[in-house]
Amino acid sequence: MTASTVLYLVEGAVGLIVLIRTMRLIGTGVRSMMVVFFLFAMITFLVNNTYWIAYDLMLPDVRMPFSADELGEAAFMLLFASALGNAIPPNGVPFKKQAVAAILFSAASVALWIGWSGEWVQDIVGGAAYCYFLCVILRCAKQIGAYSRREWIVMGAACTATIALQAAWFHIPSSVRVFTETAAYILMFVMLVWIMVKAIAALRTRNDPKVCLALSFTAYMWVTTVVYMTAGVWYLFATVATCAALLLMSSAVRAAVRAEVSAE
Repeated sequence: MTASTVLYLVEGAVGLIVLIRTMRLIGTGVRSMMVVFFLFAMITFLVNNTYWIAYDLMLPDVRMPFSADELGEAAFMLLFASALGNAIPPNGVPFKKQAVAAILFSAASVALWIGWSGEWVQDIVGGAAYCYFLCVILRCAKQIGAYSRREWIVMGAACTATIALQAAWFHIPSSVRVFTETAAYILMFVMLVWIMVKAIAALRTRNDPKVCLALSFTAYMWVTTVVYMTAGVWYLFATVATCAALLLMSSAVRAAVRAEVSAE
């Protein structure tokens, strides 16, 4: 059994805990489409996780150009987007800059994935869901003021630098690729730690539940980006971080539900 398989098992266990916590929310009589979408997203996540564990155990060295997990990942991203979008519906606040940034970053990411894997169909299908999820997150974050202007600028610069460093891999000698690759990985993990710390702080201080939702979903979005753009031990660390992001989203959903119940 490989290290990645073990981590997939841990990820599945954490996903199951989140699923049970979400089911309990519904069991208390909560009537929230956010919770329903989040529940179905976690069910899809667990099915996808089970697929990957079986694949790792049965066909560890077999290349799979297009498989069920591509549809599974797209599905739970769209369901997560629906959960967040339902909790924070559009109110007319403009977010054109964020939408353009999301589309450009997603397009660049898809180009990198295709360059690494050579799989056009699966990367474009996954990239479309990824782009939509990112657009929803940025729209919600902008709408509720989850980030300051300076933080938006820092995130934009970090995303641009990440793409540039990753793209350099295709244009520089193999002898120096390790340096740009490592720099990109360090930058992505620094961003991940910052986003997660910000989300945890919001939850600990009982901030606006909608801000907690936006921050925790951003953390999951970024850790997904890290998973898609790393390899080796960095990929394993990103998989562990995925577990933390799932727990953050679950806690934010619970906080939002408590606030909704208290307001009634």
